[in-house]
Amino acid sequence: MMFVRKKTNIISNSVLCRVIQLLLLVCVLMTSYAYATISIQVTDRVIIYGKTDIDILCIVNGTSLESTDGIQLKKSNTNTVSISEFGTIWQDKILETRSQINASIKNVQLSYLRLTILACNVERTDEATYSCDLTATKEDFSNYYSNSTETSLNITGFVDEKTDKCGKYASTLKVLNTRMFQNYDEADIFINDLIYS
Repeated sequence: MMFVRKKTNIISNSVLCRVIQLLLLVCVLMTSYAYATISIQVTDRVIIYGKTDIDILCIVNGTSLESTDGIQLKKSNTNTVSISEFGTIWQDKILETRSQINASIKNVQLSYLRLTILACNVERTDEATYSCDLTATKEDFSNYYSNSTETSLNITGFVDEKTDKCGKYASTLKVLNTRMFQNYDEADIFINDLIYS
């Protein structure tokens, strides 16, 4: 009796091709339904007391959103400052007096929130973990939420190395946080008047 050996190479090859096709389809679907994320960036993670500014940026990455509804900056899991359709809202009133915020959610692909604390205004309490939250609307008009990773700031140095005051810059920041300008030129003139007057 003669046995005929079946060729399984064709079958196994076709199964392998089918699996690859399915994987590619999943990748395409995942890419087409990928929504924006929010990330946090800091210029320096190690802050030299009285010498290094704190610069924290929450930035929206990606597409497939109808609108950015809000960006929230958190310090040690506590709401600090946010931007929404109602403008900039401070939850940390003490930090508001010694920092500057620059934020916009008008363009869904260029939405951001930036917090700056000049070196002369940095306090030990600024040593903390920071994160950003995104609230948005998807193209199908359903709600969308995203959270960034946390990043830690460490402050080194001694109190006597810190300058006492920021001088006129401190009052400039305070006024800038409470005043709205029509354009950058108007803000520039106002700042120069405060500093050099």
